[in-house]
Amino acid sequence: MVATLCGTCGDPVPVRDRGRPARYCSAACKAKAYRRRKNATAAAAAAPSPVHAAPATTIDMPGTDASAADLAARLAEVAAHLAVAIDGGRAGDLRPDGTAELLGHAQRTLDALGALVRTSAAAPAPAPVSRDEILVSVTEIGAGPGRDEIGAAVTESRPLPDPEEPDQGAAEREAQDEGEDEGGREEREFVRRLRPVPELGEGYRMAEWPGTGRYHLVYEGERIGHAAKKTFTSRWQAHSAHGPKISATGTYATRRQALAEVALHHRELRRAQPRTRKRR
Repeated sequence: MVATLCGTCGDPVPVRDRGRPARYCSAACKAKAYRRRKNATAAAAAAPSPVHAAPATTIDMPGTDASAADLAARLAEVAAHLAVAIDGGRAGDLRPDGTAELLGHAQRTLDALGALVRTSAAAPAPAPVSRDEILVSVTEIGAGPGRDEIGAAVTESRPLPDPEEPDQGAAEREAQDEGEDEGGREEREFVRRLRPVPELGEGYRMAEWPGTGRYHLVYEGERIGHAAKKTFTSRWQAHSAHGPKISATGTYATRRQALAEVALHHRELRRAQPRTRKRR
């Protein structure tokens, strides 16, 4: 049996007892051959394919009224066809008549561009405007109706408000009015709830401010303090008229006890105030 030579290095390939005969002497040679085939496939895919010069009928020439941009784009297209045909073509792939047709397209496009340039150059240029004309135009534009023409001094015009744009001031006033209405309703409801507290003395009345859980004590129409539950507890605390907890007081088991502390604090403040003698 004739020994097979390796397809990579040319050394004899060991004969196998079974299976297909080996083509390479080692795994390294087999891998090298695989890389060679892969590189050749990639190079073939990257190489430009043979291009035949396109016949004249595949390139549309612009009409006589074409603009300079149309003619320049058409010339660039013809140049691209020529570049591909010359640089990317192979021997035997180019037809002399096809190349000549492309060159004819290029020549006709250049002639059309030249005619367009000559036509533009022949058009009369706009007459220059003199300095005096410019000054007269500016004076006429700046001249407006005077006091004698309109009968009154010209004032600066202000843009009218957009009816679709919301009035921010109106929205703020509306919110303020709503807040005042809400406060007035709460005050009226509080006054309606006031009840006398005889055990605290004459003139004392008590009611809950709507929705707060605070029971205010009122003396002769003036709020002098309130009782409220301590947070997270069932105990009550006594607060002064301004809100802080009355000093030296703790918590109370009932609301009545806390309100009694408010009344006591109020009486002490009244006694501490200096009394003025009435004039006869």
